[in-house]
Amino acid sequence: MILMEASSRLPGLEHAQSWRIALPDAAMTGSGEQIPLALFLHDLGYDGTQLAQLCRLPRLVDQTGWAILLPNSNRSCFTDMRYGPHWRTYLTEGLLPFVSRSFPVANTAVALGLGTGGWAAAHLLDRCPERISAAIAFNANPDLPDSWTDDMNLSAVFGERDSGDSSSYALSSKTRAGVTWLSAGEDDLESLMIAQLLERKNH
Repeated sequence: MILMEASSRLPGLEHAQSWRIALPDAAMTGSGEQIPLALFLHDLGYDGTQLAQLCRLPRLVDQTGWAILLPNSNRSCFTDMRYGPHWRTYLTEGLLPFVSRSFPVANTAVALGLGTGGWAAAHLLDRCPERISAAIAFNANPDLPDSWTDDMNLSAVFGERDSGDSSSYALSSKTRAGVTWLSAGEDDLESLMIAQLLERKNH
């Protein structure tokens, strides 16, 4: 596995933001073959480093042959915030195009996410199907914009509760049906991810 960490200032954000990408050894062969790309989105309160540890990143990459991109997003749920930076724009118009230009990876990605990152994966598929080909959501709430709890404090992301602002973040019925929604504990997250990525690689 090849692991690269970087910080880049890209469209959607006014500041440089850190991210990491893990590539299989095949990326260095110079064969010209595009490696499938998975965008893995962390839960609220996590970051890409913690997510890499949780999914046992080296084994995940070695066993699937996928490139795994792990961005960091603070508390944004990886969307264009109601009152804050435009993280969805950063991912779809900044980071993903930059990565596909810089590494031998596919131009589209499968989005995976854990918790609020799972909702974000579904939201990216809903709004940006030209960049996101599929979404796999672990332990995610499809109704997050309307049902976040006080301790999550997501008013800056979705607007004040009951204000109607969150309606613009709702998932379409087509997306809800098309997303793979899974429950996973820490002990089986890695095996479920491997199975899901291998299934998509072989079809």
